[in-house]
Amino acid sequence: QQGIINETYYNRLNFRVNATLNVGEKMKLGVNIAPSFSKQADQNTQGKETTIHQALMQSPLVQLDEATVPWGYPASEFVFLYPNSVEQLKAMIDETEKGKLTSSIWGEYQIMKGLTFKSQYSYDYRTEIYEYFFPDYIVRNTIPQGNSYTSRWSDWNFQNTLNYDLTIAND
Repeated sequence: QQGIINETYYNRLNFRVNATLNVGEKMKLGVNIAPSFSKQADQNTQGKETTIHQALMQSPLVQLDEATVPWGYPASEFVFLYPNSVEQLKAMIDETEKGKLTSSIWGEYQIMKGLTFKSQYSYDYRTEIYEYFFPDYIVRNTIPQGNSYTSRWSDWNFQNTLNYDLTIAND
């Protein structure tokens, strides 16, 4: 999905599979899998001193290529104005990629009428990659800024339950 601001977007793909297999009259096996992947370009559009804020500070009458140097500032050195927001959005990188996998496998056995034993193993995995770069030619007298990180998490769980379901008739 394209964002309402130039150079922004959000892509996501996810699906889910749940399956149960009856193995005879007393045994059930099952699996649940739910992967999800997303990528988002935010381009520094949230909060104060961001691209949107800077665009609001500029005159809407000045065209993109009118009286500006290549990085988007007005030709006059005596007036402080924010950089050209369109050029800023094109030049910077602000992207996040996320991946997630939730899964479990289980088996259930009916020991006797009303009494079942269930064993389940679950595994969750998440990853996030973030990249940010702001070139020095966008804002005068600044140094380039950059940040990048990768995070990974994984959780697993193994559980066993014994369930007894007793119905007593009320006469």
